[in-house]
Amino acid sequence: MEDASLENRVRGVEYRLTELEKTIPELIGLEENLKQRLKLADVKISLNPDLGPAAADVFQTLVRPEYAAEFVRRCPILPEENILRRDWAMPPAEQLPDDQPLRLGIAFSGGRAICSMVNHITVEYSDLNVYPLSCAGLPGDVAFSVNTVIGLFCWKNRNRKVSGTGIPVDPTLLGHIGADCGQRIRDGMLNDIKFRVHYAFTGIGGVGDNDALPKLARAIGLPADLLANNRVIGDMLYRAININGGRVQLDELDSRIIGVDPTLLAGLREDKNLPLDSVVGVAGGKGKENAIYAACRGGLINILVTDIDTAKRLAERPEIP
Repeated sequence: MEDASLENRVRGVEYRLTELEKTIPELIGLEENLKQRLKLADVKISLNPDLGPAAADVFQTLVRPEYAAEFVRRCPILPEENILRRDWAMPPAEQLPDDQPLRLGIAFSGGRAICSMVNHITVEYSDLNVYPLSCAGLPGDVAFSVNTVIGLFCWKNRNRKVSGTGIPVDPTLLGHIGADCGQRIRDGMLNDIKFRVHYAFTGIGGVGDNDALPKLARAIGLPADLLANNRVIGDMLYRAININGGRVQLDELDSRIIGVDPTLLAGLREDKNLPLDSVVGVAGGKGKENAIYAACRGGLINILVTDIDTAKRLAERPEIP
């Protein structure tokens, strides 16, 4: 009986491996299709609805070589081949020379998908400079998503501080601070992103009931049809965007946001004199394809991580002239 049960399990594994082998060529073809269609530098498609492992793999691919090069610059006596191993971690910051600070900077914004990505990063980056991209001024998952993901990253990597100006510890204060103070924080964040960040990772929101922007609109009592009347298709960094990836100015919502404008972030990436190399959009799920399409069309991201069902919907979506 046990032998029969084991044999059935083996057959099940063999069947799944056979199906996976059939899927891989389709996956590669779909990634190439979307890269060309959406004019992206890279596309990573996950077979799992949880985008965390795929996004973490992109993080490792982008950050790891730069991180190793930084460490060699600081401690050239160590063999480089050891540093390039994926299971190697930089020693705690206190063991590194103070006169050689780490220059590599990473910025985050997003909720569950970005938190999942951080949870799946297996290599420790103990002395990385970490910056926030945006935060909404209300309690709950809308407000705390950025602090949560940055806090999680710092906790996992023995880095107890967020570099730069950062965001107030209690994001609920953002809806109540004066306009002048809010502008100073925005200016400080922009300065950090402009000169110190090499890679940015952000979620992309839709306009469904459970997405961040509609939640924020409901929470502050705005009309239910506000987003639809202004042809909002989604959001990036809590800023409303239209189908062309252009910013939709909504003063009632924008006044509750402290962060970097996604169109400005795209401009920083295109400026070859600045360090920002890539803006990675991590988004998937039913109803997200229009917002993802808009972010790509507007050049707001240059790398996309999404799930296979969303990728297929993007590939089948009609082009806009």
